[in-house]
Amino acid sequence: MESHSLHETSSTPHTTNTNKPKHLDQNGQKEATAFAEHLASVFQLYPSQLSVMEEETINNDLNAPHQMAFPMKKIRIDEVKMSYNIKSIQKRLRATT
Repeated sequence: MESHSLHETSSTPHTTNTNKPKHLDQNGQKEATAFAEHLASVFQLYPSQLSVMEEETINNDLNAPHQMAFPMKKIRIDEVKMSYNIKSIQKRLRATT
């Protein structure tokens, strides 16, 4: 038994190019292209307020393949309480000296 792909057995008469989505006929493709060109001409980026060097630095940082910051270390509530107690003791000692 031969196996056929969907493109070979398709009975859709207006779709000849298998690279295009089947739901777009030739007029739909023209309309989509015209709309895409319209959007590209209407929506333009604002001119940058940054220097070229600043933009390159930002782009390099954003394109870096590594994590930008280490994840925060998990802490327990008793560690917070202990730190608070130490700070308050140090504050009282400074006030008495």
